Amino acid sequence: MIYKNDVIYELARNKEIEPLKEHFYNKFPVKVVLPPERIVKSRLSHNRLPDKPRSISIDFVASVKTPNGTDVWRYAERVTTDKNGNKKYFPKKFKLMDIVRLGENDMEKIFFLLKKSPFCKGGDNQGLRVKFMFEDLVGAAEKRAAERAKKVKINSLLYGDAKVGLPMERIRGLAKAMFISGVEGLTDAQVRNHLYDKVSDNKDGLRTLMDLIDTEKEYDTRLAIQEVIDTGKLVYDPTKRTWSWRVENEKPQPILHVAPGKNAHEELVERYIVDRVFKEDIESLRLTGKKDVGKKGRGKGDELDDEE
Repeated sequence: MIYKNDVIYELARNKEIEPLKEHFYNKFPVKVVLPPERIVKSRLSHNRLPDKPRSISIDFVASVKTPNGTDVWRYAERVTTDKNGNKKYFPKKFKLMDIVRLGENDMEKIFFLLKKSPFCKGGDNQGLRVKFMFEDLVGAAEKRAAERAKKVKINSLLYGDAKVGLPMERIRGLAKAMFISGVEGLTDAQVRNHLYDKVSDNKDGLRTLMDLIDTEKEYDTRLAIQEVIDTGKLVYDPTKRTWSWRVENEKPQPILHVAPGKNAHEELVERYIVDRVFKEDIESLRLTGKKDVGKKGRGKGDELDDEE
C-alpha cells in the first residue's frame, strides 16, 4: 500500500494507475537498474568488468516538498502498531542487486520508486544523490512511433475532412477551452495551428483535448473562463502570480494567488468548480458584460467575499 502522511493513498481512486502504465508504454515488467554513474571502470588492470555495488538499499519512506510544506510518503506491505500507538511499516528498504524486474502487480512499488523516492534518476522527486533508475524497455524507436501516432491523431481532428475532422466552430471553442487568447480575431487556419501547437507541445495535451471533446461540462467551464479573460476584465499578473478583476475606473481587485508550480489557468478552473461567487461572476460577465456579485474581491487575494 501507499501511505501519504500515514493515510492510505489509493492509486486507482486518485487516477494514478493509467498515467503510470502510459509512462512505460504499457510494457511490463519494467527493470530497475543502477544508473551509469554508479558503475565505473575497474581500477584493477586485470579485471575487465566494471566496478559496481553488490547491492543498494533504498528507503521506502520519502519527504516531498509542496507549496504548503512537506508530505511524507511510504510504501509498505504491512503495518503494525505498538502499545503506544506508534506505527511501524514493513519492509523498510528496497534492495537492488544488479537488476530487479517489477510487473503490473507491483504498481504501488513502482509508483513510490518513480514518483516519490529522491534516489530515482529521472524521477519526479529526484534529489542530489541517485542510486537507481528505471531502464527504458520501449526504446527510442517506439517512442518516436508513439509521438507520430499522436500527431496523426491531432492532424485528423484539426485538419481532417468532414468525416473524421471536427467542425470549425467546435475547433474554435476547443481553442478557447485550452486557454488560447484572441481566438475571435484569428483566421480558421491560425486557430487550427495555434491549437495544434498547444496540444503537441504539452505531454498531456492530446488527453486534455480528448477529455474536452467528450466532457461537455468541463468544456463549458473552460470556455466561459477564457471568454471573460478575452474581455480584459479578468487579468493575470505573472510577476505577482495573481488573478484580478479589472473593472472600469476601479483598481484591480485580487481574487486568486497562484502558488509556485501551479498552472495559472488550471487554478481558475478549480476556483470555478468550488467557489459559487466566482462562478456567478464569470457567468454574469459572460452573459451581460457586468459583474453583479463578489465586487469586493478576496481580501488578501486568497478568498472571495460571499456578500452580494
